[in-house]
Amino acid sequence: EAINTETTITENTSATTTTNPPANVVDEVDTTILLQQAQDEKEKGNREFNSGSYIDAIEHYSSALDILQDYYQKHPKEVSIYYANRAACYEKRSEHDKVIQDCTSSLQYCPDYLKALLRRAVAYEITNKLSLALDDFEEIYKQNPSQKEAIEAKKRLPPLVAAQQEKEKEEMIGKLKEFGNTLLGKIGLSTNNFQFVKDPNTGSYSMNFKQ
Repeated sequence: EAINTETTITENTSATTTTNPPANVVDEVDTTILLQQAQDEKEKGNREFNSGSYIDAIEHYSSALDILQDYYQKHPKEVSIYYANRAACYEKRSEHDKVIQDCTSSLQYCPDYLKALLRRAVAYEITNKLSLALDDFEEIYKQNPSQKEAIEAKKRLPPLVAAQQEKEKEEMIGKLKEFGNTLLGKIGLSTNNFQFVKDPNTGSYSMNFKQ
Protein backbone atom coordinates (compact mmCIF):
# COMPACT_ATOMS: atom_id res chain seq x y z
CA GLU A 1 0.00 0.00 0.00
CA ALA A 2 2.89 2.37 0.70
CA ILE A 3 4.18 1.77 -2.82
CA ASN A 4 0.76 2.38 -4.31
CA THR A 5 0.43 5.63 -2.41
CA GLU A 6 3.84 6.83 -3.66
CA THR A 7 2.87 5.95 -7.21
CA THR A 8 -0.35 7.94 -6.91
CA ILE A 9 1.48 10.99 -5.64
CA THR A 10 3.97 10.77 -8.52
CA GLU A 11 1.21 10.61 -11.08
CA ASN A 12 -0.65 13.58 -9.59
CA THR A 13 2.51 15.64 -9.49
CA SER A 14 3.18 14.81 -13.12
CA ALA A 15 -0.34 15.79 -14.11
CA THR A 16 -0.04 19.10 -12.30
CA THR A 17 3.31 19.88 -13.96
CA THR A 18 2.01 19.33 -17.48
CA THR A 19 -0.73 21.93 -16.98
CA ASN A 20 1.81 24.79 -16.59
CA PRO A 21 2.34 26.69 -19.88
CA PRO A 22 5.86 26.95 -21.27
CA ALA A 23 7.87 29.98 -20.14
CA ASN A 24 7.91 31.50 -23.62
CA VAL A 25 4.09 31.35 -23.78
CA VAL A 26 3.79 33.15 -20.45
CA ASP A 27 6.25 35.78 -21.65
CA GLU A 28 4.25 36.27 -24.86
CA VAL A 29 1.04 36.73 -22.90
CA ASP A 30 2.68 39.19 -20.52
CA THR A 31 4.15 41.16 -23.45
CA THR A 32 0.77 41.33 -25.16
CA ILE A 33 -0.79 42.74 -22.00
CA LEU A 34 2.01 45.28 -21.59
CA LEU A 35 1.76 46.31 -25.22
CA GLN A 36 -1.97 46.93 -24.84
CA GLN A 37 -1.33 49.03 -21.74
CA ALA A 38 1.29 51.02 -23.62
CA GLN A 39 -1.08 51.53 -26.55
CA ASP A 40 -3.76 52.77 -24.15
CA GLU A 41 -1.29 55.35 -22.82
CA LYS A 42 -0.44 56.38 -26.37
CA GLU A 43 -4.11 56.92 -27.20
CA LYS A 44 -4.52 59.05 -24.07
CA GLY A 45 -1.48 61.01 -25.17
CA ASN A 46 -2.98 61.52 -28.63
CA ARG A 47 -6.17 62.91 -27.13
CA GLU A 48 -4.24 65.31 -24.90
CA PHE A 49 -2.08 66.39 -27.85
CA ASN A 50 -5.11 67.11 -30.03
CA SER A 51 -6.62 69.19 -27.23
CA GLY A 52 -3.41 71.20 -26.86
CA SER A 53 -2.44 69.73 -23.47
CA TYR A 54 1.15 68.98 -24.45
CA ILE A 55 2.56 68.45 -20.96
CA ASP A 56 -0.13 65.86 -20.19
CA ALA A 57 0.50 64.23 -23.56
CA ILE A 58 4.21 64.01 -22.77
CA GLU A 59 3.40 62.20 -19.53
CA HIS A 60 1.28 59.61 -21.33
CA TYR A 61 3.85 58.95 -24.06
CA SER A 62 6.52 58.66 -21.36
CA SER A 63 4.33 56.14 -19.51
CA ALA A 64 3.97 54.10 -22.70
CA LEU A 65 7.76 53.98 -23.02
CA ASP A 66 8.15 53.04 -19.36
CA ILE A 67 5.70 50.16 -19.71
CA LEU A 68 7.69 48.64 -22.57
CA GLN A 69 11.13 49.50 -21.20
CA ASP A 70 12.25 45.85 -21.11
CA TYR A 71 10.81 45.03 -24.55
CA TYR A 72 12.02 47.82 -26.84
CA GLN A 73 13.76 45.41 -29.21
CA LYS A 74 10.65 43.25 -29.40
CA HIS A 75 8.35 46.13 -30.35
CA PRO A 76 10.59 48.62 -32.24
CA LYS A 77 7.79 50.15 -34.33
CA GLU A 78 5.66 51.03 -31.32
CA VAL A 79 8.64 52.39 -29.37
CA SER A 80 9.65 54.51 -32.37
CA ILE A 81 6.15 56.00 -32.58
CA TYR A 82 6.02 56.81 -28.86
CA TYR A 83 9.34 58.70 -29.07
CA ALA A 84 8.26 60.54 -32.22
CA ASN A 85 4.92 61.50 -30.69
CA ARG A 86 6.61 62.85 -27.59
CA ALA A 87 8.97 64.79 -29.85
CA ALA A 88 5.92 66.37 -31.49
CA CYS A 89 4.88 67.66 -28.06
CA TYR A 90 8.32 69.14 -27.46
CA GLU A 91 8.14 70.73 -30.89
CA LYS A 92 4.92 72.48 -29.94
CA ARG A 93 6.64 73.73 -26.79
CA SER A 94 9.71 74.91 -28.78
CA GLU A 95 11.97 72.57 -26.80
CA HIS A 96 14.02 71.77 -29.87
CA ASP A 97 16.94 70.03 -28.17
CA LYS A 98 14.47 67.53 -26.73
CA VAL A 99 12.89 67.15 -30.17
CA ILE A 100 16.30 66.17 -31.54
CA GLN A 101 16.92 63.76 -28.68
CA ASP A 102 13.58 61.96 -28.98
CA CYS A 103 13.65 61.82 -32.78
CA THR A 104 17.14 60.33 -32.64
CA SER A 105 15.84 57.67 -30.24
CA SER A 106 12.88 57.04 -32.53
CA LEU A 107 15.16 56.56 -35.52
CA GLN A 108 17.30 54.06 -33.62
CA TYR A 109 14.34 51.68 -33.69
CA CYS A 110 12.92 52.62 -37.10
CA PRO A 111 15.62 54.31 -39.23
CA ASP A 112 13.20 54.91 -42.12
CA TYR A 113 10.53 56.69 -40.05
CA LEU A 114 10.14 59.84 -42.15
CA LYS A 115 8.05 61.76 -39.61
CA ALA A 116 10.82 61.50 -37.03
CA LEU A 117 13.48 62.31 -39.61
CA LEU A 118 11.62 65.41 -40.83
CA ARG A 119 10.91 66.57 -37.29
CA ARG A 120 14.60 66.26 -36.40
CA ALA A 121 15.69 68.02 -39.60
CA VAL A 122 13.48 71.00 -38.78
CA ALA A 123 14.77 71.09 -35.19
CA TYR A 124 18.37 70.95 -36.42
CA GLU A 125 17.76 73.94 -38.70
CA ILE A 126 16.03 75.94 -35.96
CA THR A 127 18.97 75.34 -33.61
CA ASN A 128 21.40 76.40 -36.37
CA LYS A 129 22.86 72.91 -36.86
CA LEU A 130 22.61 73.47 -40.58
CA SER A 131 24.92 70.72 -41.80
CA LEU A 132 23.04 68.09 -39.77
CA ALA A 133 19.73 69.49 -40.99
CA LEU A 134 20.87 69.18 -44.59
CA ASP A 135 21.98 65.58 -43.99
CA ASP A 136 18.50 64.69 -42.72
CA PHE A 137 16.71 66.49 -45.54
CA GLU A 138 18.88 64.71 -48.09
CA GLU A 139 18.00 61.37 -46.50
CA ILE A 140 14.31 62.29 -46.62
CA TYR A 141 14.65 63.23 -50.30
CA LYS A 142 16.40 59.93 -50.98
CA GLN A 143 13.46 58.02 -49.49
CA ASN A 144 10.78 60.30 -50.94
CA PRO A 145 11.90 62.57 -53.83
CA SER A 146 8.52 64.30 -53.89
CA GLN A 147 8.71 65.46 -50.26
CA LYS A 148 8.17 69.24 -50.46
CA GLU A 149 10.19 70.32 -47.39
CA ALA A 150 13.16 68.23 -48.48
CA ILE A 151 13.11 69.65 -52.01
CA GLU A 152 13.07 73.22 -50.69
CA ALA A 153 15.77 72.51 -48.09
CA LYS A 154 18.12 71.02 -50.68
CA LYS A 155 17.96 74.37 -52.52
CA ARG A 156 18.00 76.62 -49.46
CA LEU A 157 20.54 75.05 -47.12
CA PRO A 158 23.76 74.35 -49.13
CA PRO A 159 24.83 78.04 -49.39
CA LEU A 160 23.93 78.59 -45.75
CA VAL A 161 25.96 75.55 -44.72
CA ALA A 162 28.94 76.79 -46.76
CA ALA A 163 28.72 80.24 -45.19
CA GLN A 164 28.47 78.78 -41.71
CA GLN A 165 31.47 76.53 -42.27
CA GLU A 166 33.51 79.49 -43.58
CA LYS A 167 32.56 81.52 -40.52
CA GLU A 168 33.59 78.67 -38.24
CA LYS A 169 36.97 78.46 -40.01
CA GLU A 170 37.53 82.18 -39.55
CA GLU A 171 36.61 81.95 -35.88
CA MET A 172 39.02 79.06 -35.45
CA ILE A 173 41.83 81.00 -37.12
CA GLY A 174 41.05 83.97 -34.88
CA LYS A 175 41.39 81.81 -31.79
CA LEU A 176 44.62 80.31 -33.08
CA LYS A 177 46.00 83.80 -33.71
CA GLU A 178 45.08 84.86 -30.20
CA PHE A 179 46.77 81.80 -28.75
CA GLY A 180 49.77 82.30 -31.05
CA ASN A 181 50.20 85.92 -29.98
CA THR A 182 50.37 84.81 -26.37
CA LEU A 183 53.24 82.43 -27.15
CA LEU A 184 55.03 84.50 -29.79
CA GLY A 185 54.96 87.62 -27.63
CA LYS A 186 57.49 85.95 -25.35
CA ILE A 187 60.07 86.03 -28.17
CA GLY A 188 59.17 89.43 -29.61
CA LEU A 189 56.97 88.17 -32.43
CA SER A 190 53.25 88.12 -33.18
CA THR A 191 50.96 86.47 -35.66
CA ASN A 192 51.37 89.61 -37.78
CA ASN A 193 54.70 88.04 -38.74
CA PHE A 194 52.74 85.23 -40.37
CA GLN A 195 50.51 85.52 -43.41
CA PHE A 196 47.58 83.16 -43.89
CA VAL A 197 46.73 82.53 -47.55
CA LYS A 198 43.55 80.76 -48.57
CA ASP A 199 43.62 78.34 -51.50
CA PRO A 200 40.56 79.22 -53.64
CA ASN A 201 40.38 75.68 -55.01
CA THR A 202 40.47 73.69 -51.78
CA GLY A 203 39.44 76.28 -49.19
CA SER A 204 42.44 75.34 -47.05
CA TYR A 205 44.97 77.82 -45.67
CA SER A 206 48.78 78.02 -45.92
CA MET A 207 51.00 80.11 -43.67
CA ASN A 208 54.00 82.21 -44.72
CA PHE A 209 56.51 83.95 -42.42
CA LYS A 210 57.34 87.61 -43.04
CA GLN A 211 59.62 90.05 -41.22
